[in-house]
Amino acid sequence: MISIDASDAVAMADHIEQASRAVGPRTARWTHTRGQQLQAIVRGRAAGRPGPAVITGAYVGSIGLRVNEPGGGRYEVEVGTDHPEGFRLERGFHGTDSLGRHFVMSHGYPHFGPAEAEAGPLIADSAVELADDL
Repeated sequence: MISIDASDAVAMADHIEQASRAVGPRTARWTHTRGQQLQAIVRGRAAGRPGPAVITGAYVGSIGLRVNEPGGGRYEVEVGTDHPEGFRLERGFHGTDSLGRHFVMSHGYPHFGPAEAEAGPLIADSAVELADDL
């Protein structure tokens, strides 16, 4: 036999209302935290060898994080760089760039793609934890 006691429906409604108010802020924090984790993984994969010929830290430091809230309860995170060598390092490049510099890099040193693959399961697991917490 299964029984459900809904005798305190007012208290249950209050709890649901409180939980619904917490969803937005918790989701925003969760999104930002997962973005920081992804950013750290990308930076770790971009640092050191193999990588840029001159290691100054400027490229790794350029790997930034942007959290957007387009509305409707949606939150988005972007991890990327605006440095031109980002694409060359990720994919490889053979040829002359717009400044006339010649590059012979037959293969890339991927760091964004592998970081996304590494972070995916971590993010999925933490999303389940977030849902359970709410």
